[in-house]
Amino acid sequence: MESIMGIASLVAGRPLMTSQLLTDWRRVRVWFGPHLLRDYRAEASAAEGYAQAMGSRFGGLEITVDSEVNDQLTPLPCEQLWSVLTP
Repeated sequence: MESIMGIASLVAGRPLMTSQLLTDWRRVRVWFGPHLLRDYRAEASAAEGYAQAMGSRFGGLEITVDSEVNDQLTPLPCEQLWSVLTP
């Protein structure tokens, strides 16, 4: 996989142009108090949906979404997994 700064990058198994990666993808961070539990990368709409669903279901967690995406982040788990967990 090429670096995020290269001409193209693979995200979730799909090749994307770097400019698309930087504008359409987000870093998702899962916090429990001051402790960072997980870092993910996701498409912007999935990141926002995840933050809303998980934040409302698990009140002790804080989910932050920002544009600090890089190719070292793990892809957000399949939306079907977390949408089933939330009412």
